[in-house]
Amino acid sequence: MACLAPVPTRTPTPQPHVGPDFAATQVGQPVIVRMHVECVDFGRAGDPIYIRPGCFYEGFYFRVVVMPDLRPDLVGRLGGDVDVMLIDKVIDVTGTVTRSGEWSEIVIENPTQIRIATGWRPPQEPTRLPTIAP
Repeated sequence: MACLAPVPTRTPTPQPHVGPDFAATQVGQPVIVRMHVECVDFGRAGDPIYIRPGCFYEGFYFRVVVMPDLRPDLVGRLGGDVDVMLIDKVIDVTGTVTRSGEWSEIVIENPTQIRIATGWRPPQEPTRLPTIAP
């Protein structure tokens, strides 16, 4: 009777992106966030644009901030106005998470940090984590 060598346990390949709820806890860390855009908030002229995964509080505060001086470049890259092109789309955002008051956010410094997620199958946002009390 021969001894069989133990077979190593396979570990799942980590996803290259995280959801906005997990990203909200990763302050100071570089991440790629995949999120479904529900809200794009415009302020007065000269105010930043805020791109959010939800219009209401969902147990975490996370947003993507586009400074006003980057808006023309982002509009050109997307092929249309930010709210029209991103609402109800799944996007990937690359950057370092920072904290601004109660918000965790990625401040866009280059329009290439935002891209609409694509693939053979419709892109899916990572599964949300259970809400953790602050």
